[in-house]
Amino acid sequence: MAYDLMLWFIRSLLFIGIAPNLGPKLVMIRKMTNDLLFFIFLMIVVIFGYGIASRAMIAYGTFNFDGRQFFRNVVYPVYYFMLGSFDNELESFAATPDDSTTIATQIMFIFYLLFVNILLINLLTAMFTFTTAHVHEQANYVWAYDRCAFIRDYYARPALFPPFTFLITIVQLCRWYWLMIPANFHVDNAWSEFERYSTNDYIRQLLAAQTDATTNIVTTDLTSESLTTDADEPKRFKLDINQWKDDFTRAQIDTSGRLSSMESTIAKLERQIEQMYQYFERA
Repeated sequence: MAYDLMLWFIRSLLFIGIAPNLGPKLVMIRKMTNDLLFFIFLMIVVIFGYGIASRAMIAYGTFNFDGRQFFRNVVYPVYYFMLGSFDNELESFAATPDDSTTIATQIMFIFYLLFVNILLINLLTAMFTFTTAHVHEQANYVWAYDRCAFIRDYYARPALFPPFTFLITIVQLCRWYWLMIPANFHVDNAWSEFERYSTNDYIRQLLAAQTDATTNIVTTDLTSESLTTDADEPKRFKLDINQWKDDFTRAQIDTSGRLSSMESTIAKLERQIEQMYQYFERA
């Protein structure tokens, strides 16, 4: 019950979040909570590391290793070191100052204070400073969005508190059914006929408009194609004539080349025949 009361008071901070002066501060707190969770993870690792190692050396066998004794003698004292409360730890060191376990624990304690009280605390402060500066630039926009979401959330909720919220649901359901019942059936039927006629007329108009648009597009394409064909006909005829001239010239050139090659072949044959005649006459 006490924890529930504490959570209720923390929850009540949402109601002051709609204030323009306090709302951005709550946004900063919520953003810094993410940094705090990362810091808590590091602290858990350090607390368990130093707490278990130190108690294993200076307090071995002095308490039962169960849940309550573990938190009472290992976790809680080491956590309080971070807050500056380490008088009991110094007294335990002073009880047996010359033991090797005490000396080793003191060295570990020094490094623990350096790591936690100097490094981690300053790291957390730097993370909070960076988050605050980053959120301060856009805190008003984030606060306005959160305020809108908060108002919408409570606007949609029932007016009564639990467990009487089901009464509001029943009333809303009855109201919805009541609005579904028409006050005059003749008027309802007339409206239904009017809506059906208007819908059919609207669909016919859309189909007619689409048909006209399609017809206009096809007619325009055919007209442009015919105009283009009529205008390009002389050019195409002229190109055909030029192509025929080129083909005829190429054929003449090929024929002349073939004739010249035939003449040279015939001349070679005539020379060979004359040489054969001369050879036979000598023989």
